[in-house]
Amino acid sequence: MTDSCLCLGIDFGDCHVTAGVCSDAALFGKDILLPVQTHSCNVAVVDADCNLPDTDAVITRTPGLRIGVRTADCVPLLLYAPDIAAVAAIHAGWKGSLGGIADRTLELLDGLGANLSLLRAAFGPCICGSCYEVSHELTDEFRAAGFSDCLVGERNVDLEAVNIRRLLRAGVRRENIKPKSCCTLETPAFPSWRRNCDSRRLLSWIMLSQ
Repeated sequence: MTDSCLCLGIDFGDCHVTAGVCSDAALFGKDILLPVQTHSCNVAVVDADCNLPDTDAVITRTPGLRIGVRTADCVPLLLYAPDIAAVAAIHAGWKGSLGGIADRTLELLDGLGANLSLLRAAFGPCICGSCYEVSHELTDEFRAAGFSDCLVGERNVDLEAVNIRRLLRAGVRRENIKPKSCCTLETPAFPSWRRNCDSRRLLSWIMLSQ
């Protein structure tokens, strides 16, 4: 598989939304709203294409507006709220996962009227817990935040598991959560900063149908 043909569809089981994961090259020339990611917990609600500095999650209710995030080991999380016709794209590295960018996004969707028990969530490829080794100090921070069961051994954190726990705490049903398809570090076709400081990025995107 080459970078130019890397393109995976994500099925939300609804004809009103489309989503996927692909390389920068695969989306070249297509419109997509991407925020300037800074590992923050800042979330933007948008209704048109715009500049989004210092932002790591985007929500829209505008049909035809494709939103997305870039990752190369961090967690890409896509959300669909069918009852209010809203979608969201989230970039969650360790800072966003620990700081609660998923929680902030869910709070905003709830404020827009979404019933979170109806929410559908899908994770794009990201690094797995067995591969994501961090410092003892950082594992202590996750443990103190209540994510002991998301630790793998003494030095590893499962960031996807942290965000799944946040979704479940907010009321999202487990059966409505699609886990990642593979680990980026273990899959040579995918960019991985941990594996080789790869400068490529995956784009995880979602769009309401027009």
